[in-house]
Amino acid sequence: RGLGDVYKRQYVDDEVFFLMADTPAGLASAIPTAFDIIQRVFQRYHLQLNFAAGKTEAIVRFAGKGAHPARASIVHADSTLKVALAGGAKCRVVHQYKHVGSIVTGSGSPKADARARIGKAKAAFNPFARRLFKSHEVGIKQRLQLFEAMVMSTLLYGVDSWVSVSQVALGHLEQ
Repeated sequence: RGLGDVYKRQYVDDEVFFLMADTPAGLASAIPTAFDIIQRVFQRYHLQLNFAAGKTEAIVRFAGKGAHPARASIVHADSTLKVALAGGAKCRVVHQYKHVGSIVTGSGSPKADARARIGKAKAAFNPFARRLFKSHEVGIKQRLQLFEAMVMSTLLYGVDSWVSVSQVALGHLEQ
């Protein structure tokens, strides 16, 4: 009995489900089925889906003939899914989503993630740029070690979770 109370408060973080179909209409019909299955599995294990902004969201990308009507059949004007969810919750449809530190976009482009990583790396570098990295009192070997530890680790954190890294994506990071 006590364990049941514990299970009712459990959450699963950072789960991603990918759906693909041969046609936009096929994808539109698969989305409610997928959400139904996910909800039933979560309920079976006494887990709760958190539909707060930035938690459980959907990237929905339709392409090809019939894409616009298919999107309209599954996405409300307020950018929420037309799917029956427990407790009347609504799942927001977004163009990009931050997952395990990386920005995932509906187009699959690495640009937004590369820009965010570069910004974080610059933020790690700038406070020390003049006093530490340009200092002749600190040896070049130590400066390189600090640069690797402070800047490159920030830039490349989680990059191993990328599905594939194209030459274009690497080029954005190397600039």
